[in-house]
Amino acid sequence: MIHPGWYNWLLEYLFYLGWIKDYKDKVIIKTGHSGEGAGSLYLALGTLMFGSIGIVLFGLESFMCLSNGNCYNYRLMNYFFAGLFTFVQMHFLFCNSKIAIVGSKNLAKLGTMHLLAVNVWTWFRFVLAKQMAKSIKTDNKALGTYMEMDSHQMANSNLTVTIGATAMNSKTATISSFDYFGDFATFLTTCIIEYSLIGAAIMFVMWRSIDETGGDKAIRNKKKNSRVRIDCSSSSGGLFAGILFLIGSFVSIGIYSYFYQKSDSKGAILVFRLADLALYCFALIGCCLGLYRMRHLQYIHNHSSNSEFLDELLLFIGSMGEFIHCSTGMICWLSSQQEIDRMEPYYIVVLSIRVLQVALQSIFILMATRLRAISMKSSQLKPGKQFVTFLLIANVSLFFFHTLEGMKSVFGQAVSSERARPYLILISAVLPLTVFYRFHSSVCLAEIWKHSYNAKHNSLPTPTNESAEVSRCCSNCQMMANSETVSVERYANS
Repeated sequence: MIHPGWYNWLLEYLFYLGWIKDYKDKVIIKTGHSGEGAGSLYLALGTLMFGSIGIVLFGLESFMCLSNGNCYNYRLMNYFFAGLFTFVQMHFLFCNSKIAIVGSKNLAKLGTMHLLAVNVWTWFRFVLAKQMAKSIKTDNKALGTYMEMDSHQMANSNLTVTIGATAMNSKTATISSFDYFGDFATFLTTCIIEYSLIGAAIMFVMWRSIDETGGDKAIRNKKKNSRVRIDCSSSSGGLFAGILFLIGSFVSIGIYSYFYQKSDSKGAILVFRLADLALYCFALIGCCLGLYRMRHLQYIHNHSSNSEFLDELLLFIGSMGEFIHCSTGMICWLSSQQEIDRMEPYYIVVLSIRVLQVALQSIFILMATRLRAISMKSSQLKPGKQFVTFLLIANVSLFFFHTLEGMKSVFGQAVSSERARPYLILISAVLPLTVFYRFHSSVCLAEIWKHSYNAKHNSLPTPTNESAEVSRCCSNCQMMANSETVSVERYANS
């Protein structure tokens, strides 16, 4: 539908040969790019980043398949077409997010729904593959523990055989890169999950807007081309506070890696959780102060565009992932309290602060997207811009922090607890959503920082403009009255 010239030429050629009687009703109308658009520039750049990193995973899997003599040809073709599909869809999402479909709408709906299903399936597939790889790693550790037992303890050999058979049978169904690349493969899998989530959401928004595009609405909502103007005033304090936040997060990651390399898992987890608590407390304070300061801005109620709907949808999905992660972690903490190696009390404090911060930040983003600096005073003071800048950098820092959380096990002795293990599976499944929440929060905060304090986005009339309009009307009325008076005098004299 974007390039229908070859198809229409083929129809015309078949009509010329006499194979078809009429072809005009089968012609596909070329789509334009005058629609509202699905997603902002920052979301498009994130799509490029996650998609490019995800293609690296398919390349590594293809290499591992070629280097393995037991690899089947269909698996190699599967990896090739998966990488090709990811690249082509990435190009489509980046270059054609503003298409306005004016014809063949049923075909467009079928295509977008198919792409939505493919992205959702890719999402679930790699979530399951990631969890299966972690389960195999845990089973291999358990197998090594049982193999080190003495002959009296090895009497229960059925358990050992069962664990070994489970690990070997599951190995054929997972991604082989986990066996050789470890945490790097986990990071690549997280990126392809983020990419699939964004792709599915964009396809849903495009499917939803097919019947709305075209005609007057596409012209009415078409954005004018304008130069990119970045106003960095009233943001230096938040910028440097965010830099300190970023430095602290990377220092804590380094200290965690130090204890992890020394095989001190308790010390590493303690450092990680204390840093987690400190970072969330500072982010929570930033949200509270930001909400307090932005009360001086003016609320506007405009028609919700596709980009706003997409941002709200992705924010909802990410926040649900955070809530599931934290609530499941609390259940995991409660279930481990009856074990000998139970989880520490500070876990529940960290998770509670995290839930509160996510809820307050989601409210902050949803409110701030509808606030504008319209009055002269708010345009000069820009209240809350410091905290928007701080939260933007803080969420970027937490994005890297949660990426590390997805690659490492940060629940300590709960992994060895049979009661907590089912909950850990759910936590591992929603970890990519927690990473995505921080990424998309950064995207939304960047949009707020760009638009809420920009004078060009003032759509409401200011009091000065209103008074000027009233004065202009009064002067016109006075001129009309004077002209009528002169006409009456001339008539009387005559």
